Amino acid sequence: RIVPRLLAITPSTLRRGDAATMRVRGEGLGSSWVPSFRHGGRAVSQIRLLRTSPASSSELVLSLLVEEDAPIGT
Repeated sequence: RIVPRLLAITPSTLRRGDAATMRVRGEGLGSSWVPSFRHGGRAVSQIRLLRTSPASSSELVLSLLVEEDAPIGT
């Protein structure tokens, strides 16, 4: 099993109540890789992954919805 290694995430911040596009660059980001969002070690349901699209073999584009009540610092 290949362990993903993240090299860059842009943007580094998101706004509550907005839809956002995030680019994740790294190694081992195959089609089975699914990101998760955590705060204090617990999964956060207020950031929803709408779509994942490969931009290249080492980069994914994530479409997200950040709800108004998403914890700060997630």
